[in-house]
Amino acid sequence: MSREEAFFEKYKELAVRQQIKYGIPASVTLAQAAIESSYGDNVAAKQPNNNFFGIHAVDPWLKRGDPVMYYRDNGSLVPFTKHESVEASFEYHSKFLLLNSRQYGRCYGLSATDADGWAMGICKGGYAERLPGKEDAYYHKLMKVIKDYHLDKYDQDAVERAAKQNLVCGYDRKNISVEAARPSVSAAPKHDMAMTGQGSSEHFRMPIEGYTNMDMTSPFGPRIHPVTKVKSQHNGIDIAIPTGTQLFSSEDRGVVKRVNWGVDKNGDGKADLDKNGNPVINGKCVEVEYRHGNDVYTVQYLHMSRVDVKEGQEVDHNTLLGLSGSTGRGTGAHLHYGVMKNGQYINPVTYLADIAVLSESDAKIKDLKHGSRDVLAMEKQNVNTGELLAHKADLDRTNGDSQQMQQQNDLALQQQQMQQQQQTPGQQQVSSPDGLIRYLFGDKDKQGWLNSFGGSGDLLADLLGILFKGTIALFAWHNKTTEKEVEQQMDQRQDLKEKEKYDATIDSTTVDRSRKNGVNVKELQDQVALQADAGLGELDQQRQQQRGVSLG
Repeated sequence: MSREEAFFEKYKELAVRQQIKYGIPASVTLAQAAIESSYGDNVAAKQPNNNFFGIHAVDPWLKRGDPVMYYRDNGSLVPFTKHESVEASFEYHSKFLLLNSRQYGRCYGLSATDADGWAMGICKGGYAERLPGKEDAYYHKLMKVIKDYHLDKYDQDAVERAAKQNLVCGYDRKNISVEAARPSVSAAPKHDMAMTGQGSSEHFRMPIEGYTNMDMTSPFGPRIHPVTKVKSQHNGIDIAIPTGTQLFSSEDRGVVKRVNWGVDKNGDGKADLDKNGNPVINGKCVEVEYRHGNDVYTVQYLHMSRVDVKEGQEVDHNTLLGLSGSTGRGTGAHLHYGVMKNGQYINPVTYLADIAVLSESDAKIKDLKHGSRDVLAMEKQNVNTGELLAHKADLDRTNGDSQQMQQQNDLALQQQQMQQQQQTPGQQQVSSPDGLIRYLFGDKDKQGWLNSFGGSGDLLADLLGILFKGTIALFAWHNKTTEKEVEQQMDQRQDLKEKEKYDATIDSTTVDRSRKNGVNVKELQDQVALQADAGLGELDQQRQQQRGVSLG
């Protein structure tokens, strides 16, 4: 194994963890670590410095007296951040990228497996010096390392591991705080990443992943359409976000009502499509319905680049609906977000204010048409707290009922398994149709086999007894009840017939006559039916007393 291969093998786990937590491709993280630390060999990367990513210590870091080490960079001696471990360095690198939105915000809407996009975004953000005529040199250097050592396999590994944990790569972005990545506080992002106020509680979340400061480029209400230039009603709000931003269901207990609908001028029941195969006006789109007591809220996401759900699918607040985009009719990448209440369009900010309160989000929606005022904060003042708490209690109750039902089902399954374990081998064999067949027509020695079930040695009588037991077992299996319950029902029938003084005791000479003259199949069937209806219950009880065993 080469030095480079040993490096990637040693630190791949750290990079995969970072991708699962923050959505930065593991391949890009590993490639940067390899380049910036000279595969762990430069002074900055060695103990006790542990700086694997060449990040400088800026004024806030220095003023607080956080640990630094000095290292010569491009001929000058400059301070670098110092970390207590390699793992801390990897963690700091992720937060450094995610909190410097002015430089690296172009990456935030990219997929966790888009190594090419992240590498270019990091390069254009100025992570490394960009010389004239070689502006993209750092990008090419990163991609060469990724391709030469097939680092993209770790990106897929992270996605699969996240899925097994019911997570989406980047799930922990909302928990990043400014204090967690101190050198980046000087960057004042246009779109703040979800540091402390993205908003996600037990049942609710803000629908746009990764943004707490959202730019609303077109509000709800009448407007001059940017494409048609005609005044019309805008039944939603437009939020400017990069293509590929994750879009989520905003609450639990939702149902996808429509996917990719639109204008149907052809009258074929399907949306008219553009040359790219998308609905001509709405583009790729999703509509989700939620019930708040007697009210029905319908939420629409338009102009998406990808849809990840289907009609009729049940969704909760962690369900990824798809990615934002610029499909359909529009002037650029954005999300058209529309809301209907009981079939009538309302201002979506009203609904989002409810979600913000329920999810405890600090999100802001800046109305760029009216001086960047925070319309979400204004609308929060008008929320009906009582209705919100009632809706939350309803979801809590539904969730509790579901958990209780699941616990009851688990308990019933455990009891069933215990009953099966307590059954005798003979009882287990006749508990299903396949078992009944094996029970009646097994390959064992017939006489020994019969005796193993407590037979009397009388082949014909024992066979009739087994057939009757098999009838009981098959009947029990068909009606989802137990053999014991069926026998109790047969006993009740027997008692009733005894009260009516019905006597259907089989004359023992019938069996003797059958042996001497051969078995008449029709006559034997009549005898078995007569036994099942009348006297075999009493006969079987006598045999049980003799053998001291029970069929129950």
